[in-house]
Amino acid sequence: LGRRWVNPAGEAVYFSFLLRPSCAPQQAYALTLVTGLAVCTAVREFTGLDAGIKWPNDIVISGKKICGILTEADASGGRLGNVVVGTGINVNNRSFSGDIADRATSLLLENGGIPVSRGGITAEVLRHFRRYYMVFLETGDLGKLAEIYNPLLVSREKIVRVEDPLGAYCGTSHGIDRTGSLLVTAESGELKKVTAGEVSVRGLYGYI
Repeated sequence: LGRRWVNPAGEAVYFSFLLRPSCAPQQAYALTLVTGLAVCTAVREFTGLDAGIKWPNDIVISGKKICGILTEADASGGRLGNVVVGTGINVNNRSFSGDIADRATSLLLENGGIPVSRGGITAEVLRHFRRYYMVFLETGDLGKLAEIYNPLLVSREKIVRVEDPLGAYCGTSHGIDRTGSLLVTAESGELKKVTAGEVSVRGLYGYI
C-alpha cells in the first residue's frame, strides 16, 4: 500500500515466536489476545505506566499506540500447524513522523523521557505470555483469562464504531467472551459477537 517501515536502531523491540498449540484452527486468533494481555501486563508491572488494550491487537497508553501484534497460522488440511506471533513495541522511540505522529507513543515518552530497558521489557512479556499461554492450553479458550483481560480493555462500556463489510454500526462494547469475540450491543439493542479479522473496531470519534 505504499507505506514506509521506519525502524530507528536501538529504539523499539520487534520479535516473533513460533507456537504449535494443540487447538482447533479457529482458536488460533485467540493467541493475539493472549499476547496482548501479556504485553499489557508486562508494561504495567515493569514501568508502572497505565497501559490498556485496544481489541484485538494494540496496546495503548494515554490514547496512543505503543504496540501492535500480528498472528499468522498454518491451517492447511483443516488442521492447525504452526502459529507465528509477531510483536512490535515502541520502547525508546523519541519521535514519530507522518500520519502516525498523533496516534503513536513510546514507553520512553510516557515515562518522562527516561529510557526503558528493551531486554527487560521483552523478558517480562515472554514471562507473562508463558503463564497466560499455559492457561489457554489448559482450557482451549479465553474463559479463565477474560476476567483479567476485560478490565484492561480501553473500550469497555464505551461507544465504538464497528466497520463491518456488511454495514458499519455503532454500539456499546462490553468486553470479550471465552472465544475472544468482542461483545457489542448495537444501537438496535441486538447483542453482537465481533470476531477479529472480519471487522475493525474504533472509538466513535477516532482511534480509541
